[in-house]
Amino acid sequence: MNLVMAALSQKGLYFVDSKTIGNSVGAQAAAKHGVKFASRDVFLDHVETPGFVQRSLQQVEQRARTHGYAVAIGHPKDETIAALRAWFPTLEGKGFELVPVRTLFVTPEKTTKEDDTIAAEPETKAEPEIDMFPEDQAPAVSSSAPLNPAPEPQILPPPIQSPVP
Repeated sequence: MNLVMAALSQKGLYFVDSKTIGNSVGAQAAAKHGVKFASRDVFLDHVETPGFVQRSLQQVEQRARTHGYAVAIGHPKDETIAALRAWFPTLEGKGFELVPVRTLFVTPEKTTKEDDTIAAEPETKAEPEIDMFPEDQAPAVSSSAPLNPAPEPQILPPPIQSPVP
C-alpha cells in the first residue's frame, strides 16, 4: 500500500478504500503519504439477490441520516443496476442527494510517526486536476436532513486501530 499511495500522491490522485478486508490499511497508508481518501460505508451486493441489494440501500440511507453522508460500493451486476434504477428517483423525496465521492474526501496531514494518531479534516479546497472517477461514476449519498447530534466530534476516517506496517 505504501507503493500505491506514494504513486497516488506523486500524481495528485486520491484513494477510495473499498474495505473488502477487515484489517484494511488503506486509510493509514493514505494518511502517511498525504493522499486524499474516503472509505466505503456499505457494500451493496456481496450477496447477489435483489432483496439483499435493497436492504443494503436502506443501510446507505440510514448511514447518511445518522452521519450526514454514506459511501457505497457495488458491482455492475443486474440486481444492483435494477435496484439503483428504482432507488435513484426516490432520493430527493427522502431528502438525499447524490454527490461525487470526492466531496467527502479526508485530506490528511502527512505523518511520520508510527502510531495511530492522524490529523485529518474534511476537504474544502478545489478538487485535484487529475480525477480517476468521473463525477457520474463515483457518487456518494449525502443527507440534507439535520444530523443526529454526536456525543463527541467525529473524525474522518474512523479511528485507526493499528500503525501502518
